Amino acid sequence: MSKPFPRPAWKLSFSKLTGPATAAHIHLGGMGKAGNVVVPLCGPCQSGMTGTATISAALMKDFTKHLLYVNVHTAKNRPARSAASSAASRSVQAERRPGGGRRSAVR
Repeated sequence: MSKPFPRPAWKLSFSKLTGPATAAHIHLGGMGKAGNVVVPLCGPCQSGMTGTATISAALMKDFTKHLLYVNVHTAKNRPARSAASSAASRSVQAERRPGGGRRSAVR
């Protein structure tokens, strides 16, 4: 089992969804591929929500390789849809601050 990484902080920002955000998750998957949920963020969600997550060092390595993306779900766009096909996922931003104040988009 991987050693836990310091708790990175996140901020969720989205707009123009097909309805209220029912859930948001970080998924593991390459560009254009649906991936498994690896970190639940919120449910239900509102734009501007913040939080922290416990992740492994291995998952943090995947983050630095751009192998993670965030998907925001609505009743119309349920979890089975790929983030690659969800317009909402394009506007999601995550902020990580394990050792500094660096911001990165999670795609």
